[in-house]
Amino acid sequence: MMPAISILDAGTRARRCVDASRPEVYALGYMRLSGKVAVITGGAAGIGFAYARRFLAEGARVVVADVADPVAAAGKLDAGERALGIVTDVSDARSVRAMVE
Repeated sequence: MMPAISILDAGTRARRCVDASRPEVYALGYMRLSGKVAVITGGAAGIGFAYARRFLAEGARVVVADVADPVAAAGKLDAGERALGIVTDVSDARSVRAMVE
């Protein structure tokens, strides 16, 4: 299930929610990251998790890289195969290399 995205109409200054999976939304350019992969370090909670959600809404596939249960966080994103959680310690080069491979 694709999340809804919020759109600000510049003419009326009104905010409205639309279903990001609708073809007309994609045609309007709201899926700017379609075909891209975003690696979100620290994505299991807080602002990193919010970024992961937003990147998914923009069409990206997301890798949640964190030391604190990224697999569960990826599951909470409810994005199926478009979100992957990998335990990664960014202070350890071998861990980051393993995540990329």
